[in-house]
Amino acid sequence: MRHRYSYLDPDLIRQLLAEMGLRRLFNQLLLQSGGDVEEAMRWMRMLQQRGYLDENIDLDAFFAQLEQENLIGQDGEGNLVLTAGGERQIRRDALDEIFGGLQKSMSGHHSVATAGQHVDRLHPLAAERHEAHRPGRRHPHDRGGPGGF
Repeated sequence: MRHRYSYLDPDLIRQLLAEMGLRRLFNQLLLQSGGDVEEAMRWMRMLQQRGYLDENIDLDAFFAQLEQENLIGQDGEGNLVLTAGGERQIRRDALDEIFGGLQKSMSGHHSVATAGQHVDRLHPLAAERHEAHRPGRRHPHDRGGPGGF
């Protein structure tokens, strides 16, 4: 089932423009239009007509730039579509939005209330310890007798 959203919240549009600029607004409209490039372009023109976008912005030049950068293109029937590069740009913007505010801690460590169940796969000694303690395997220091003797 495909969902299509047609309501454009004016406050959201102003916020997107203030924080992101034209390209990210276009990407957001693409997401809301279900990837329909032509509909996203129509919405941008409508936003400009209603005064949400500065009337001095040349949207045709902006759309031409997107084509020139190979973010949008034409399919076999001449319809405007999102290219693989355009899809990457949307994913990159989404990840930037999600993880952009994260900052590295000073020590790189963080305290947790309980220990996890899994082993750090990046550390070779941790992997060896995990392998040695698997059920059915004997630890190299275990001599098998009572008390380990």
